Amino acid sequence: MHSHNEGGKHFPDTEPILQKQLEKLRASGIFIGDRLSPLGFGFSVSGHTRNALHALEEALRRNPNGDAVYLFSDFDRTNVPYEPDSSDADGYARLSVLLRQGNLGAVRKQPDPELLRIARESGGDLIESK
Repeated sequence: MHSHNEGGKHFPDTEPILQKQLEKLRASGIFIGDRLSPLGFGFSVSGHTRNALHALEEALRRNPNGDAVYLFSDFDRTNVPYEPDSSDADGYARLSVLLRQGNLGAVRKQPDPELLRIARESGGDLIESK
């Protein structure tokens, strides 16, 4: 799953970083299924119907036997439509229930501390861009 802008096009400056991270995962034997493209990074139950939380729920419905979730995002709240679709306590609570092992891949900015805490509590971690 990765975040992109409202027009459905990836940010050109982050796509090469995302591809490099995906290739590293594939090279280590991790299968990468279909990429979902939420309209924003937000984890809010009441947020945009295609935000990251709702896209994650859909991905888990489609792939109930998946053993890990990789969320790649630029975590940039200044890009449209991200600013109005932020995260909240209810969304983070729902995320904690959904995750079995959540890994975050930062392609521009770092995720907020609460999102990182949830990922680590699920057995996942942050995948740094190098």
